[in-house]
Amino acid sequence: MNNKIEELKHYYKKVCTPLVFVNETRLENDKIAKVYLYNFSNEEELENFKKVFQEYLPFYVLNFDLIELYDLDNNISMQLKSDAKHIYENDITPNRKTEINGIFGELFNDYYIKNVMNDEILLTYLSRRDFNSGNWESQGIDIVACEEKNNKLNIILSEAKFVGTLSQARDNLKGDISGEHEHLNKDYINGYMDFVMHRQLGLDKVRSEKVQTLINEFNKKRWQEKLQFIDCINKMGHSCKFIYFAIFKQCKNRKIEDFKEAINEIINEFNNKIKETEIENYSLEVVFIPTFNTSMNLKRKMEEWD
Repeated sequence: MNNKIEELKHYYKKVCTPLVFVNETRLENDKIAKVYLYNFSNEEELENFKKVFQEYLPFYVLNFDLIELYDLDNNISMQLKSDAKHIYENDITPNRKTEINGIFGELFNDYYIKNVMNDEILLTYLSRRDFNSGNWESQGIDIVACEEKNNKLNIILSEAKFVGTLSQARDNLKGDISGEHEHLNKDYINGYMDFVMHRQLGLDKVRSEKVQTLINEFNKKRWQEKLQFIDCINKMGHSCKFIYFAIFKQCKNRKIEDFKEAINEIINEFNNKIKETEIENYSLEVVFIPTFNTSMNLKRKMEEWD
C-alpha cells in the first residue's frame, strides 16, 4: 500500500478516531451490534464532528494519486481543511441542501469501515457517482469495501443514515433492506456489484497484495465464465458482510438496552430478506452513534469553514 496513504491513515487513527468512535458498547451476548456511547459535551461533540468531517473529506473524495501532494510533516490538518473547503464549495460533491445531503452519513460510514475496522476500498466516491447518479446524489449502496478472511474475500456492503431520531434511523435502514428503495435484492446487488467490480483499475495501489490477488482472481473467473456477482461469490466460496450504520440524536436513555428493540427490528428485517438474494455466506452488523446535538446542528457545524 502507498506509504503516504498509510501515514495519513495513521494520522486519522491517532487524531480523529477518538473524537467519535469511542466507548464501543455491545448488547450482552451479541456480536452483531455496536453502539458508540461517548460522553462529550454538546460543544465538544459539535467540534469533534466538524474536525473529522473536514479533515477526512479529501481522503473520502479525492483520487488517491492526489494524496501524494500532501506534506504530512507540515500542519496536515490545515492542508486537509483547505482542500475540504475547495471540494465542498466547487461542486465536487453533489450540490444539495444540508438537510438532504447524504454525504454526512456516508463519510462517517466510510471512516468507520476504513479507519476503525481497517477494511479496504472497492469503490471510490467519485467512481460511485457514475452509477445512475445524474448531477445529484450518488445512487447505490453507500459504501463498498472488502477484507481478506481465511484466504477468501469478504465483500462489505454498507448503508448509512444521518437522521434526527432512533426511530427514523431504524425505519430508514429497514427501508434499505425491504422498502421502496430496497438494496437487499438479488437483481440490484448483481447489477450494482458488477458495476463495482468493473472499476478496480488503479485501486491496486491502495490495497494489500493479498486482497488484490483475490480480487483479480474473482474478476477473472467472473469474466471467463460470464458469472453474475452473487453466482461468482458462491462458486468461489467468498462471503458478503452487510453493515447498517446510523447517526441520530438520543441525548437521554443512552444505556445499551435502550437500543435493543430497534437493533432487533433491523436484524429481523434483514433475516427475513437475505435468503431471497441466494448469497450463501453472509454476516450482518448494526452500528449506532447516538448524539447529543440534533442532526441539523451537527451538519451545519460541519459546513462552517473557518
